[in-house]
Amino acid sequence: MARFRFDALSRLAWILTGLLGAAWIGFEDRGLAAVTPLAWMISISALLTARARRSRREPILRPADLRWWLLAGAAAGALAGPIEALLILLKVGLHAHPVPDFATADVVAVLGRIPIWTAAGALLGASAALIERAAGE
Repeated sequence: MARFRFDALSRLAWILTGLLGAAWIGFEDRGLAAVTPLAWMISISALLTARARRSRREPILRPADLRWWLLAGAAAGALAGPIEALLILLKVGLHAHPVPDFATADVVAVLGRIPIWTAAGALLGASAALIERAAGE
């Protein structure tokens, strides 16, 4: 039962990420308000996919321990910044306006937030561990 939930949740997360990405790529925006949630959705979708694959490998499904969730959440948070920078560079390259949608300072600001996003991801992972443990009981 739990295996199905993580597979389905992972698929739903990727579908929502794709829809958000399609909307964002055509959205003319000069701020980070739209690209940040997209980068987080990509990271969270990858985290859910990793958990779904981990549940497929285990012969007896048991909740993942807190350490796995903390590390996976921290990794997802740490990757949100570089993913966001890549998305910014992708959009600047695709939409070759005379004045770019994003400045170099935006990329530097995004990369400067990696420690904060890493901590936020670890907290998100800890909350996911508690939710998974509560659902398993």
